[in-house]
Amino acid sequence: MMALPESNNAAVHADEPQHQDNPGNRRIADDYGGSAPGAVEDRDQSGGCKEPVQAVEDWPAFSTLSDLNGAAAGTTKSSAVTEPKEIEFHEIADIWSLLGDAELALLAANIKQHGLLDPICLYEGKILDGRNRYRACAIAGVEPVTRLFGGSYEAAVEFALAVNRDRRHADPSMRAAAAHFAQTKLGSRLKAEAKEQQESQGTRGVEGGRGKKKPLGNALPKGLADGRKTDAKLAAAAGTNREYVRSARKLEEKRPDLLLEVKAGKVTIPRATRKMRDDEADAKRKAKPKPPSSVPDPDLRLGEFQQVLADVPDGSIDLILTDPPYPQKFLSLWTALAIFAKRVLKPTGMLAAMSGQTHLPEVYVRLGEHLIYRWTMTYLIAGRANVQHQRKVTTQWKPVLVYGPTKRRFHDVVKSDAEDKRYHDWGQSESGMLALLQQLADTGAVVLDPFLGGGTTGIAANEHKCTFIGAESVRATYEAACARLL
Repeated sequence: MMALPESNNAAVHADEPQHQDNPGNRRIADDYGGSAPGAVEDRDQSGGCKEPVQAVEDWPAFSTLSDLNGAAAGTTKSSAVTEPKEIEFHEIADIWSLLGDAELALLAANIKQHGLLDPICLYEGKILDGRNRYRACAIAGVEPVTRLFGGSYEAAVEFALAVNRDRRHADPSMRAAAAHFAQTKLGSRLKAEAKEQQESQGTRGVEGGRGKKKPLGNALPKGLADGRKTDAKLAAAAGTNREYVRSARKLEEKRPDLLLEVKAGKVTIPRATRKMRDDEADAKRKAKPKPPSSVPDPDLRLGEFQQVLADVPDGSIDLILTDPPYPQKFLSLWTALAIFAKRVLKPTGMLAAMSGQTHLPEVYVRLGEHLIYRWTMTYLIAGRANVQHQRKVTTQWKPVLVYGPTKRRFHDVVKSDAEDKRYHDWGQSESGMLALLQQLADTGAVVLDPFLGGGTTGIAANEHKCTFIGAESVRATYEAACARLL
């Protein structure tokens, strides 16, 4: 959720006093306008800049993140206004994503109200840190204040990683993507600088035996340019682990589009990796020629199941296997489902419906008004646990409510091998639905899902060689299911 900034001061922490007119300051993304960790901010008691405009030379240069400590001490403030000019972005700054339009507008409004509290850092005449502050200043009509970074290229890379890792709402995946981009996009410059430094300073053992010089060879000083240390150093600078950096590299090799989503904070590295593997598996499955099958094509229908499945004959369905929506506003659908199931199920047929736990007592009541309760199965969920904040519970299972006669014997625990939200935000995995189907129906059974969603039940029915009927009320979801099943 995007926080509405009260100030572009980014150096406020929970254990520090806050100004009364800008409480609860928070950073937003790349350069939320505040100082780097440990930096000395120069502002008046109101939280704004003492002088809205500063010439570049009035701020002392610094070479590392730690050099920011006390950097403003002894500086003279000047009211000289620099001539406005467009400043280019340095290639190093591109390792982090820019703010979106909405967040940039909030930052601009904040700077317009409070002034620019953290100077924009320049390196080699270009913006190293502060691209979003610079853009926001242009929108707000505020002359940007700048400061020079005087360190090496390698130090500039480490600075850009370190100063932003704590400034933005960056999870470990975003940090790993930034570290990876630093390595791949800037690696050649890092190596060239390291080699130049080596050649100018020499290396240990340059003087060979009997006064003969040995060639420098390809040895480079240890640092970001050292391939053996790169992952660990970049990961440390970005505040993440090197395994994530390596995973980011694999994503760029196979799915650079997913890595860009990681960099923008839209998806985590584990989820992107899982999607990449799932997509590869889908592609392999689609590439295989379909063998002749005696199972008819799925019967898929668009609309509310009460209407579009009204022509399903009485007593014609062996199993209704479904995952209805869980929120309270959909509870009435459980009553409609029970009435529908009572009509269309065979005398030996069963309803198996997955449910959330929050409203489970009322779900039992609604189904029990029309059907005979048989059992509650346990569906174990793979991947991250689901947190129910209101109830203060972390859960990794779902109840599957079974109604119908006691003719068939089944095991009451099934397991999903992986989380799968590719086709629907509430979707279940193919492995989990197939495991349920194998417990509750024989090959050749007629299976129906009135809440089709992404079509996973249909995939499982086809795998188990069952006739399948499904209904979905949302057109876009229905079309996605058709593309997957037909």
